[in-house]
Amino acid sequence: MRAAIIFNPTKIDESELAAALLPAERANDYASSKIIPTRPDYSATEAAADAIADGVDLVIACGGDGTVRETAAALAETKSPVALGVVPLGTGNLLARNLGIDPRQPLQTHFEIAFGGTTRPLDACELTATLDDGNRVREWFMVMAGMGIDAGMIQFTDEDKKQRFGWLAYLGGVARTLRKQPMFTARYRVDSEPTYGVRAASMLLLNCGQLQGGITLAPDATFDDGMLDVVIVRPRGPLGWLELLGQGMLRSISTVVPPLREILLESDAEKQVARRYSGNRAITGAQGAGVSFAVDSDAEPFQLDGDLLGRVRDGLVVVHHDALNVRAPAVDETARLVFGLRGRVAR
Repeated sequence: MRAAIIFNPTKIDESELAAALLPAERANDYASSKIIPTRPDYSATEAAADAIADGVDLVIACGGDGTVRETAAALAETKSPVALGVVPLGTGNLLARNLGIDPRQPLQTHFEIAFGGTTRPLDACELTATLDDGNRVREWFMVMAGMGIDAGMIQFTDEDKKQRFGWLAYLGGVARTLRKQPMFTARYRVDSEPTYGVRAASMLLLNCGQLQGGITLAPDATFDDGMLDVVIVRPRGPLGWLELLGQGMLRSISTVVPPLREILLESDAEKQVARRYSGNRAITGAQGAGVSFAVDSDAEPFQLDGDLLGRVRDGLVVVHHDALNVRAPAVDETARLVFGLRGRVAR
């Protein structure tokens, strides 16, 4: 068997990568991997598509969220059964964290998981959207997409500060976004339910529950249930922002304290009955296999797994159930408690 390593050369030197890679190859009976650096004119999506056409048995994305998303997009687009490994080298490392991969672990440990870890199914989300200039685009995301504060946070966060301060650098981007355009108006529809109008600070489309900084807005969201969690953030005044912060902290804690998760779910009667949250809180939402939306105010900045797409007028997101196979640490009860992993393991 042979793997392809798609890596971002701005994140790691190839010699360092090769040294950490070799023991995992040998331990799992893989031949020498095909190591492919990305370039400004050669994306991770193109590199992964070429590797798949070349007949590799495993594709490993080494880089930040952008490299991981682009690599996964090639696998989803081609409907390839080839497994995806993730070596997190970025600031957010969203997919890695939701898979239970700790970015703080040594590089060699990440490769051991990529080559020899448990294979798990992963839903992939396909977005078709209209940009501010009228062009239609089609993109994939694996963890989250959204507009409003989350997209502005990415737009206004300095790359140098991300390198120095990690995810804390995003707080400056949030502050700048709130000063410029704190709210927008939009309509959205989940599956065949009625269309709802909303005035919001952010609209998030979540395939996984854990976001930057370990914040969890949707503790019941899993990446292999065929469903997308739509979370509308609309705090009202300073007290609304305090409520939002408190709910985010509780939901984050609930991922490691299962009894608290049960209390939160049991107290949320509307979610039990109608699969949506109450409409008068700082965080509201719904869940479904497809979501359409249209922005009634000015076109909004939109992000996909931490990549800024541009300003979007409208869009449609469709969940492709079990579209990918990903490598993750072996799932035991400890991992379930720590990372909230509740999905299935591929046989």
